[in-house]
This record gives sequence, C-alpha cells and structure tokens, in this order.
Amino acid sequence: MTQAGMIFYTVRYRVAYANGESSPIKFSEVMAGTPDEASEKVKRFEFQRTDAHPIRSVNIRAVENC
Repeated sequence: MTQAGMIFYTVRYRVAYANGESSPIKFSEVMAGTPDEASEKVKRFEFQRTDAHPIRSVNIRAVENC
C-alpha cells in the first residue's frame, strides 16, 4: 500500500562522473508525490553512493508513472 498522495515513478537517468565518464542510462522506481520529487530522490541517492567514482552530475532523462 502506498502513502496518501504518493505514486510510483520510473526515473530514467545518466550519471556523469568527475573523471569525464558517463554511466549507461539507468532506471529506478521511486515512490514520490510528484515527478520533481522523484527526480530529487534519485539525485540524492546517487550522490550518497560510496561504491562509485565521484559524481559531477545526475542528468534526468525522463520521469514516467508506473
């Protein structure tokens, strides 16, 4: 069951690393109230990761309802 006003979004994005490389396009399912909130959750998650190269930016490609 989802929280009131929250729905699942599929966020498609690419990570740009500080060394100049980019990830392949990634997909993540996120529960959020709005597409913008879903994008912010994915960005926050990627920047908190410690198992990857330092990140320069997270480029959101699309946010779609599941």
